[in-house]
Amino acid sequence: QRGQALLDRHLSHDKVSSLLEEAAQEATRTGLVADAIDLYRLAGNFEQAIRQLNRRLSQLLTEDHPERETWRRVALNFKDQYMDDTGLNQTLKAKVLDSVKEDFKLLLGLYHFFDMVQGGAPQQPSAVNDLLPGLMILPTSASDAD
Repeated sequence: QRGQALLDRHLSHDKVSSLLEEAAQEATRTGLVADAIDLYRLAGNFEQAIRQLNRRLSQLLTEDHPERETWRRVALNFKDQYMDDTGLNQTLKAKVLDSVKEDFKLLLGLYHFFDMVQGGAPQQPSAVNDLLPGLMILPTSASDAD
């Protein structure tokens, strides 16, 4: 949550949130995705922050890109700050669509999967096999395949 910054002392909470959202939209348009995510978060629009994060994560999922590890860390920090074992913390649960939250969790799982495979996990197939059911991308039984 944001504190009592200068704008918050002189403008209503809703007005400051609106200004932050406008700035986030401009940051998105100009390619400043990290800034956009922070601005959406400060505005209280966690769904849009996660959507932006999901978009960037999906762009870098399988690429050998210098920013891939940075964005993985950003996502994990966001997860640590706003999510628990059951999903979003209680404050955010009502503010984010389940599908957006599930996409975020899936992307984090896929990052972990690709990191394991690219990092030599094929020598440890059981570790990869243990991860796959949680991703829910492959059928686990014949009835799931129908």
